[in-house]
Amino acid sequence: STVRSTEGTDFWVTWMDNNGTPFDNKSLTFQLRATTTSERSDITISVTDGESYPLKVLKDSVALFTFSKEDREKIYIIKKEAQEITRHSVHVTATKPINLYVSNYANISYDASVVLPTTALSNEYIVQTFERDVINTYFSIIAVEDNTNIVITPTAKTTKQNDKDNPITVNLNLGETYLVQADKVSSDLSGSLIHADKNISVFCGNASTMIPYSENYSPDHVFEQNIPLCFWGKQFGVSIAAHQDFGIVRITAAYNNTKIFLDGIEKATINRGETWKSISKEIKENAWITTSKPAICFLYLTSASANVNSRIVSDIGDDIYLGDPSMVFITPIEQGLNQLTFGAFKVIDPDPIREQERQQKIPMMHY
Repeated sequence: STVRSTEGTDFWVTWMDNNGTPFDNKSLTFQLRATTTSERSDITISVTDGESYPLKVLKDSVALFTFSKEDREKIYIIKKEAQEITRHSVHVTATKPINLYVSNYANISYDASVVLPTTALSNEYIVQTFERDVINTYFSIIAVEDNTNIVITPTAKTTKQNDKDNPITVNLNLGETYLVQADKVSSDLSGSLIHADKNISVFCGNASTMIPYSENYSPDHVFEQNIPLCFWGKQFGVSIAAHQDFGIVRITAAYNNTKIFLDGIEKATINRGETWKSISKEIKENAWITTSKPAICFLYLTSASANVNSRIVSDIGDDIYLGDPSMVFITPIEQGLNQLTFGAFKVIDPDPIREQERQQKIPMMHY
């Protein structure tokens, strides 16, 4: 079916573990950004079991909201809460349609995602994470209605000792959250199936990972909101980010006997829930990927140390390699929109001394 717009008036979001950073760490920064094509939209940001805050966004501008330390504790899902019913969510409503973006920043660890409106959610998902981790892979679920019955079939043993392929059942009410985490850093939860009797929101990723995995590469937190199965596609255009020597693509299949083609060359045939990964340095610029049946495609940006061609020398003589891991959903061509609104994040270290040092050491990184 055709994707509904990422623009909407009702959203749910949560924040997962970022590199093992505790909620009271002063570097930890949770933000929302909103844009609109309307003249003005008045936004209400409601922390479940917490306060509500107003925010307004005007046409051709970006509105920013940063959560306080007190709110971070209420919206942050940490490892010890895996497979417990919690209420770490935020509900965002708007008077006129907006595009909403979420970011999760800790010291030298950052990623961001677009947030889907509730009108673009569904009840069936297949998860994708990166296959190797520094801290265990995970995914989280938010109920957007009361009395939502969910069945989760993980592809790896979980921290609560649920075996691979052994279903987990849970009932969630509006705003409740549920985290599932692999029991080992080497375990991959890709292919885990989530089915509910009502629509739900799902976020997936890695608390900290190196891409590609190497003991010498810098780790980073990566996450994305997962896309409902009904909106997967068969055609993907991939473009490598600036300053990246190469990118890694992972494709997860919705159906058995799914053939994968990279620039017209058949690479693999995979079954439902299985994931194919491009080999290191296989995709160095742009790539055209097609599948014979619907699939989901993520591009993984690589660790800074993997980008040897991006090396620059700072004013004080230090070697600097640009880039770090990030997880990017590649929208299928079939689900493309005819209008896009960008909302960029500017990351500033909350510690003013470190931020001043960063600005002094890497002036060439500002564009």
